[in-house]
Amino acid sequence: MRRRLLPLAAAAVLSALFLLFVCKFDNKYTYPSPQPIGGVLWLDAAALKKHPAGFLRDGWIVYPGKLLTPREIREGKWRREEIRIGGGALTDGKSPVGAATYHLRIRLPEEERGYALELPEIFSAYKLYVNGHETEQVGDPAAGLELTGARLISFRAASSADIVIAAANRNHFYGGLVYPPAFGETRAVQRIILARLARALAVVAFALASAAASLYFAVALAYVPARLYSLLCLAFIGSSSYPIIHALFDLPLRPWYALEIFCGYLAIALAVTLHNRICGVTGRRARVVECAAYLVAAASLAYGFLSPRLPFAAELFPEMIFLYKSAVAAYLIKGAIGAGTAGKTESSPLPLLCADVFFAAAILFDRIYPEFEPIITGWFPEMGTFALVAAIGIQLWRDLAQAWRERRALRENERRAEKELGIHLSYIEALREKIDENRRFRHDHRQLLHTLTALAAGGDEKTLHEYIKNLENAAPPASAVKYSENAVIDALIGHYAAAAKKNGLPFDVIAPIPADFALSDTELCRALGNLIENAADAAAGAKAPYVRVSGSETNAQSIIIIANSYGGTIKKRGGKYLSSKHEGAGLGIASAQKIAEQNGGSLIIETTEKTFTATLFLPKAGR
Repeated sequence: MRRRLLPLAAAAVLSALFLLFVCKFDNKYTYPSPQPIGGVLWLDAAALKKHPAGFLRDGWIVYPGKLLTPREIREGKWRREEIRIGGGALTDGKSPVGAATYHLRIRLPEEERGYALELPEIFSAYKLYVNGHETEQVGDPAAGLELTGARLISFRAASSADIVIAAANRNHFYGGLVYPPAFGETRAVQRIILARLARALAVVAFALASAAASLYFAVALAYVPARLYSLLCLAFIGSSSYPIIHALFDLPLRPWYALEIFCGYLAIALAVTLHNRICGVTGRRARVVECAAYLVAAASLAYGFLSPRLPFAAELFPEMIFLYKSAVAAYLIKGAIGAGTAGKTESSPLPLLCADVFFAAAILFDRIYPEFEPIITGWFPEMGTFALVAAIGIQLWRDLAQAWRERRALRENERRAEKELGIHLSYIEALREKIDENRRFRHDHRQLLHTLTALAAGGDEKTLHEYIKNLENAAPPASAVKYSENAVIDALIGHYAAAAKKNGLPFDVIAPIPADFALSDTELCRALGNLIENAADAAAGAKAPYVRVSGSETNAQSIIIIANSYGGTIKKRGGKYLSSKHEGAGLGIASAQKIAEQNGGSLIIETTEKTFTATLFLPKAGR
C-alpha cells in the first residue's frame, strides 16, 4: 500500500509546488509593480527603471452606469467609486450587465518617452481615450454592437497620461474591464505579449502535430483511440488558442465564446473516454460517466448561448462545474491507480496518474486562488487539461509504437514466409521438370534397345558406334546443379542463382557449400536468405556487379561467405548498418546476426571501397 501511495503523494507535492510557483511569479495580481491609489499612479524614472512594465489592477476610478468622455469626467458631477479590477462585474461586484467608465491618471517622468498600454478583452464593447483623444474603439458601446479583441496601444507622453475606458455589456456573463491591463515602456510590454503568444503557439503547435500524427495512425492502423485522441487535441486547441485568436481578430461574443467554453469541456469528456480505454475501465459505470461528461459539455454550450437570459445560471454554473471537475479528477485518479494495481495497461500508467493528480491540483487551486490571472502561462484548468492531453498522448504513443513494431514484424514474417515458399516452389519445379525429363527418356528406352539389338544383329559396327554416340549426346544430364548436400541450402542458393541469371547479375557459387548445421531449417533459411538477398540488392547498383557464395568447414563450425560489390556508400549509426531501402537500421543483417548468436555462432562484416563481405559462422549439429 505504501509503495502505491508514494507516487501519488510525490505527484501531489510536485503539482502543488509548481502551481504555487505560478501563483507567485506568473500572476498579474502578485506581479511586483507600483499600483494606483485613488485613481492616480505615480511612475518616476526610478520606478520605471525598476519596473519597466506592470499591471494596473488597483485604484481605478469607475463611474457606474455611465458612458463618459474625458470632457464629461472633468465636469465632476458624476458618482464615482474606487475599485480593484477583477471578478467579472462592471462596478458593484454583482451584475455584469450595464455600462461603466473607468478612469486612471498616470504621473510620468518629464521627458517624453514611448509607452504601451495592453488591453485584454473588455466586455463587450468599449472606447479608449488617451490624454483626451479617442484612441481605439472595439464594437460600439452606445449602439450595443458587441465585439471583443486584445489591443496593444503605443503612444508617446511626457509628465502624465490620462486613460479613460467607456465600456458597456448587454449579453455576456462578464462585463467591463475584467482583466488588469498592462502598462509600461513599449519594449517591456511587447516582450510580455510576445512571450505569452509564443507559449500559446507552442501549445497549439504541439496539439496540432499530435492530432495530425494520431489521425495518420488511426487510418494506417485502424486504431480507434488514436482517432479519439486527434479529436481531443482539436478540442483542446479550440479552448486554449484564445490568446492567438483575440490578438488577431475582433469577434462577436456568439458563437465564439460559447464554442470556446464547449471545446474545453468536450476535451475533458474525450479525456475521460480515452482514460477509460487506456486503464481498461469498462462496464456500465464507465459508460454512465462518459455520457455524463458529454452531457456537461453540451450544457456548457447551452450556457454560453443562454446565460444572459438566465441570470441564475451565471451564479450556479461555476459552483456546479467545480463539483463536476472535482468528481472527474477523483474518478481519473481512481482509474489510474486501479489500472496500475491490476496491470491492465501494457505500459506503466505512472505518467497518466501524475497528470490526473496535477489536474486535480489545478482544479483545487482554481478554487482557492480566485485572484489569479496568468501573465504567460495558462489558467489553472487549462494547464490541468494540457497535462491530461500530454499524458494520454504519451500512453497512446507507447501503445501505437508497440502496435507499429508488431505490424512491422508481422509484415517481415510474411515477406520471409513468401520468400521461403518461393524458394521451395522453385526447387520443387526444378525436380518436377527433371522427373518428367527422366520419365520421357525411360519411355523411349525400349525403342532404343530394339534398335541397338537390330544393329548388333546386322553386324554393322560403324553404324552401331555412330548411333550409340548420338544417344550419349541426347541423354539428359545426370542431375541438376547441386550446391550442397543440405537440401535447404541447395534450394535457397538455387533460387537466388536463378533469379540472378534472370536479372543478368553474375552469381558465382564455389561448391560444395557445407551441409552440417545445428540450426533449424527455418532459421538457416532466414539467416542465409537475408544475407544473399542483401548482397544481390546491393550488387545491382554497382558498376561491376557480382555476388560470390563460398564455404568452408572446421571441426566444430560450418562457414558460409557471401561477398558482393556495391554502389554508393555504406552508412552506420550506433554500430548498426542502415538500410538503403528505408529509414533506420537494416533488418536483414540484424536478423542474421541475431540467429547466429542465439545458436552459438557469429556474423562478421568486412567492407572495402568496392566489396562487402559477410562471413557466417554456424555450429555443426551435435557441437
